[in-house]
Amino acid sequence: MVGTVLLTFADTPSTYWRFVFPGFIIGTIGVSLLFVNTNVAIFAHTPNNIAGTVGAIFNSALQLGSAVGIAIATSIQIAVDNKNARKEGANLYAGRTAAYWFVFAVIGAETLAVVALYRTSHQLQKPVDEEKDKKVSADLEKDVEATN
Repeated sequence: MVGTVLLTFADTPSTYWRFVFPGFIIGTIGVSLLFVNTNVAIFAHTPNNIAGTVGAIFNSALQLGSAVGIAIATSIQIAVDNKNARKEGANLYAGRTAAYWFVFAVIGAETLAVVALYRTSHQLQKPVDEEKDKKVSADLEKDVEATN
C-alpha cells in the first residue's frame, strides 16, 4: 500500500527518485512477501491429495486478476488522460495518478477482506486422518490406472 501511494505523487519526471523508485522497491518487496505468505497459508490447510489443484486455482486466479486489474487500471488512465487532453495546462500524469489510486483502493479492499475473513489454523484445522488420506490417494490411483 505504501508503494502504491508513493506512485500517486509522481507527477513530473523530476520526482522519479523521490517517489517512483522507492515506490517500486517497497511495492516489489511487499508483493513478494505477500505471495510467499499466501502460498504458505493456503497449503498449510490443503490436504495433500488436492494440493496440485489448489495451487493451479491459486495461480490461475493470480493470472486472471493481474490481467483484469491491468486492463481496468489502463482504462482509467486513458479515460482521465483523454478528458484532460482537452484542457490547456492539464497535468500529464493525472491518468496515472487516478489508476494508482484505483490500485490502492483494490489493495485496501483486499486488506479488509483478509482482516474480516482470514482465520488462523487453530480456528480451522481439523485433525488429519492419515489412513483415510492414504486410502483416498490409493483409490484415485486405481481409478487412473483403470482409465488407462
